Amino acid sequence: VFELDYRDMVKQNRRQHLRNIFRQAGLGAMQAIALERGAKERIARATAQAMERARVMMERQEMERRLMSREEEQGRRVDELRRRMVEKPERDFQERGHRLFQQAIARMAYAHPSIRRLHWKRAWVHTSLDESLTAQVRDPASGALRLFRLQICQFDEDTSAMVNELSRWQDVHHYAVMKVHHASCYHSPLVGPSNGENLGDVRGVAVISSFCPGGQLAEQCLYDSHPKVKEDTMIKWARDVAAGLRALHAAGVTHRNLNPRNVHIDERGRAVICGFQCLKSPRAPGDPYSMGRNDCGSLGIMAPEVDDGHPVAPPSDIWAFGCCLVAWMTSEPEVSQGVMRNLPLDRILRRIPARFGPKLRAAVRMCLQHHPDHRATAEDLWKLLSTSNKSGGGRGGGK
Repeated sequence: VFELDYRDMVKQNRRQHLRNIFRQAGLGAMQAIALERGAKERIARATAQAMERARVMMERQEMERRLMSREEEQGRRVDELRRRMVEKPERDFQERGHRLFQQAIARMAYAHPSIRRLHWKRAWVHTSLDESLTAQVRDPASGALRLFRLQICQFDEDTSAMVNELSRWQDVHHYAVMKVHHASCYHSPLVGPSNGENLGDVRGVAVISSFCPGGQLAEQCLYDSHPKVKEDTMIKWARDVAAGLRALHAAGVTHRNLNPRNVHIDERGRAVICGFQCLKSPRAPGDPYSMGRNDCGSLGIMAPEVDDGHPVAPPSDIWAFGCCLVAWMTSEPEVSQGVMRNLPLDRILRRIPARFGPKLRAAVRMCLQHHPDHRATAEDLWKLLSTSNKSGGGRGGGK
């Protein structure tokens, strides 16, 4: 009996122990499930928070992108408005010039075919007072760029004087002189726009000349926009101008308006004389009605004898050439009236930079002589500037 009771008690203890083990295992499984559920909830919360942060960040970036895009669009609009404000005067200037060009071609009922076939490119100079015009055009026959000038004249003698002088310019064939391809005068009636009343006649001279794409020589000599011009380059340009003056004076023509800005550079880098006085004022030299006021165009380069009332002659162009040399070498394209006449020659030479040698200084000295008989001729200047540096320096220094 005792053994049976003992066995029953052992069995009960084992059963109780197994129950405890199963109960603990169930509690552990429940705890593991609870921990796993909590971990999943934490992961889900962290994922949701991360997604929320990412969404907020994306919304913020999208908002910033839209703001930046709006600011860029506003900036582009402001820049466009500014560009239009800056370009409006130039657009109006070009539109006015184009209209003047078309009106001038339409008025020339019997214009030469070389004028009628021109294609408009852009306007350089025009005035609203007398409708004078200087424009860049293209000749479709040759494909070359030309300058078209329309000079309005007040009287018939002005048109005849201008055409006669331009005909003499057409006879000068030299690379250093602007080529005049065509010059003709025209008369056209001016009709009122409202009632068709005859308001008089419009007299003008149409000129087609060559175009120099290199711009003004004076602009090449400015320190702020171009490197310093070397002595060899300046001598080459001065030699070109002297050769052009030699050809003009040999043909019996005077320029009368040679100033630092009336010399241009062609496509081969050579200096070309442009801007004749007849293109600025159609009055003939020595005209009794103008009392000589139109004989010389630029007051700063006016020779002393012309300033004193004497007629314009080739020595006047030589004086102007000396003023141009000083202006180019000192990078001062604008010459004030009376400066060259009142300053001593030695003081003028001291203003020239040291990199320019004795040849150019000798040319300036030969040009800026107050008495016209003491000045060199264009032939003398061309010979001086055409010699070698070694021989030219000694010869220029001696003079």
